[in-house]
Amino acid sequence: MLAPLQLLYRELRHWLPMVVVLSMLSVVPETVLATVVPDPLAMMSGGADLDPGVMLSALAAFLGVAAAKMLVQLVTLMIAFVVLADLTAGRTPNVWAGMARLGSWRLQGAWIVAGMFEQIAISLWFLGGGAVLIPLGLVTTAAYEEASGFAAFKRSNELGRLHVTAGTFGPAGTRLAVGVTLAFAFGFLCDSLIGLASCAGSIFSMSSALEGQSMESILAGAGSAVAPAHTGFDTAMDLLLAPLALLPTIYMMTLQQITYWQARTVADGKVPGIPN
Repeated sequence: MLAPLQLLYRELRHWLPMVVVLSMLSVVPETVLATVVPDPLAMMSGGADLDPGVMLSALAAFLGVAAAKMLVQLVTLMIAFVVLADLTAGRTPNVWAGMARLGSWRLQGAWIVAGMFEQIAISLWFLGGGAVLIPLGLVTTAAYEEASGFAAFKRSNELGRLHVTAGTFGPAGTRLAVGVTLAFAFGFLCDSLIGLASCAGSIFSMSSALEGQSMESILAGAGSAVAPAHTGFDTAMDLLLAPLALLPTIYMMTLQQITYWQARTVADGKVPGIPN
């Protein structure tokens, strides 16, 4: 499970700049909207006083921001996948060739279905969602490397049953599921610590602002309080945290690909399998 970290560290120059730039771009529309409209819920709740045309424009803006963010994040993950696929296979990274390879409708069909199971593993990691990766965790890599379409599901199940490394627990699929679960648990811990630090900073700032005010003035102000404007610090934090939020997924893709090649080497008989 440390092999993906070692590879990611060794090949930082190939994947990190691209992930940082694209992930930061994905939050720009959201940040701009937060600066212009700091409290969208309050605006929507006062919709009776707004012109319907304004309401429709606001709704279109929100939907456009969400679509732009999802599109850039999708492109980021696709580029990261093809770069990491080349690195784990020992090839020189070639983004254009990899993206052209992803254009196959046969591959995309398998990816859409496999992606739903991977999203279950990501979203429900705390409930054991990673278990779906035991038979299906290698589908995306197998479909990409072997151009096998939906046959990659059977291939993933076969490779996932193989024991590929001596001295480790379980077959390849189990190791993949455990590694992904641990990665997202660690990511959740980091997010929680960052959230607590941010909350503590907000409380400190608020207490400093209220210091010296009477209770009457505080209570009077609470009734007409509005959401604070999106500050430069908030923008900087959004840009900083955007790449960090993708790191567990980057680790998952790298672990999938390394595990695939380890299992495929055993399946092809290039090294002896490890007994059950």
